[in-house]
Amino acid sequence: VMKSSMIVSGVPSCTFCIPTAWIPENATVVNVATEKSNFDEETLENVPGVTYVPHVGRVTVSALEYNLICLYRSYHKSI
Repeated sequence: VMKSSMIVSGVPSCTFCIPTAWIPENATVVNVATEKSNFDEETLENVPGVTYVPHVGRVTVSALEYNLICLYRSYHKSI
């Protein structure tokens, strides 16, 4: 996570939170969790250059899930 330029999190838990210290400068952070944000929104504002997307719609979540399944199948087909 600390070397990523894009971080997408969708853990469906009220208690899960990615530590802000793990978020690098200039990262794009996307929350797709349905329960609540997996990020501390107040402290994210202190990380220079971070682009934060606090919520995405159901169609976007479905597209992300579809792409994840395609990537999984593609990866395991080549092994």
